[in-house]
Amino acid sequence: MRTSPRVPRAALAVAAVMMVLASSARPASAQTAPRTDSATTTPGDQSQGPLVVTPISRRVVFTPDVKVTTVNGRTSTFVGGSAGVEIDDRFFIGGAAYGMVAPLDTATMFYGGLLTGYRLVGDDNVAITVRGLIGFGQANVYASFDGGGVPYPVPRGRYGPAYGYYPYGYGYPYIWNGFFVAEPEVNASVSISRAARLTAGASYRATAGFYGPESQINGFAGTFGIQFRF
Repeated sequence: MRTSPRVPRAALAVAAVMMVLASSARPASAQTAPRTDSATTTPGDQSQGPLVVTPISRRVVFTPDVKVTTVNGRTSTFVGGSAGVEIDDRFFIGGAAYGMVAPLDTATMFYGGLLTGYRLVGDDNVAITVRGLIGFGQANVYASFDGGGVPYPVPRGRYGPAYGYYPYGYGYPYIWNGFFVAEPEVNASVSISRAARLTAGASYRATAGFYGPESQINGFAGTFGIQFRF
């Protein structure tokens, strides 16, 4: 008796359907339920660590220095310095003052004011800094006078009034008055110890309000000094 071929074909079809269903159900059962324990983190929680506040450093800085410049057409030397506070190893605010050493026969001068600075590049070992002084000063600029005219305002002689006694038979008047000064500077420093640096810079002294040619007291200057930090 021959067996009908429909029976094994139906069985094979049923078996194939069961295998497909079993394979599709297996990944679903293997999925892991989402974690709900305390280890789950969300943005902004404390798992990133506590907030650390870094204090801003402040140091007292004192710098005696020497300036070599030109006043009234002659090379002149100024001594002085600056003192102030360095904030965050980058910003500086304080004051500075300079006076001419061994006043010349042609001029005497001193000036000072507020000094600010900012470190452009570098660290405690080597650094480049820009500084700026804004303040006031006073200058006496002398000029030969042989009676041919008196500059404005009426000058005072180094040895007395403009028409008083002068040696050698010639007048030696000068123009005296105060002035406003602005002096930008670029400064380089090199550390020689934990508390001291050698400094060198270049600046330009610009003035306003002086009676007489301001070019007599304006000019470039080279600065050399040693900086102490406490």
